[in-house]
Amino acid sequence: MKRAALVILGMHRSGTSAAARLCSLLGVDLGTDLLPPDRANPEGYWEHRGVLDADEALLTALDRPWHDVRPLPAGWRESKAASTYRDALIGRLSKDFANAPVWGVKDPRLCRLIPAWPDVFAALDTVPCYLIVLRHPGAVARSLAARDSLAPANGYLLWLRYLLEAEAATRGLRRAFLLYDRMLNDWEAEAERLGRSLGIDWPESIPDIRQTALSFLKPDLRHHTGDTVEDLPAWVAELWTAVLDSDTDEDPLTAAADRIGRAIADADALYLPLVDRQRSIGDELQTALQAATDSLKNAAAGIDQRNRLIAELKRRTAESDAVIMRLERRIKADAKRTN
Repeated sequence: MKRAALVILGMHRSGTSAAARLCSLLGVDLGTDLLPPDRANPEGYWEHRGVLDADEALLTALDRPWHDVRPLPAGWRESKAASTYRDALIGRLSKDFANAPVWGVKDPRLCRLIPAWPDVFAALDTVPCYLIVLRHPGAVARSLAARDSLAPANGYLLWLRYLLEAEAATRGLRRAFLLYDRMLNDWEAEAERLGRSLGIDWPESIPDIRQTALSFLKPDLRHHTGDTVEDLPAWVAELWTAVLDSDTDEDPLTAAADRIGRAIADADALYLPLVDRQRSIGDELQTALQAATDSLKNAAAGIDQRNRLIAELKRRTAESDAVIMRLERRIKADAKRTN
């Protein structure tokens, strides 16, 4: 029987870390080489460092950092960078999860990169299932603004792009959706529902993990809230409403995702050339700025060297003056003795 792999997807700041930690408590092996906690996420990210490094390397090769709202380049899955990415994942995960009956990975970047994984799962003789974690887009945008100083429009576009691509890549596959607020309010019921939906028999029982889970799954973790759709951009509001309407039936979500996806694709055709041009100008300005900065540093270094030389010359001059004064005093003294 093939092993199961749980892929935890969701936009940054959507609660994927809390969901991954819960799944880890339930017995999903996330590995031991995990990204450590930091100020932005003191409870930990629960991300496999090898997967994260591979994800970032591929996005860098594709010129698409995590906060880039542009679609991935056409044909990216057939690129050399994607092939290198798959090889790196197979090599690392085959070692780290060799004996894990149920293992998992979590990284928001996978919302965009999961289409490259079928060959990975095949090589690992693993059947994947997908958990898509969702949070109110207004809360996500505010959290991104606080952590990364991203403009709200950027946050909303990223929320759309990540969700649309994750939904399209997992449609028709074994998957489940998890609302962040529902997880905080009743994680036990959500854990039971997810196990049934994903076909996973959690290795650990809910009573055994209850005390630990209650220490981090609590409503006061919602630092940024946003409970309505009135102030959301139209596409964002439509897709979020569809999410809420798809509690037991995915049809509203898939229909909305198709409509909005087509509209965004049409918009991409209009604005992407402008964005690419602006990025090119920005890169040119950045290069010029770096050159000017380097020139200033070199000039400053030259000034420092000149100042050191001047100081050394002053020191030597002072020494010479002192020698001259001693000689003059000796000459005067000798002259007096001669007279």
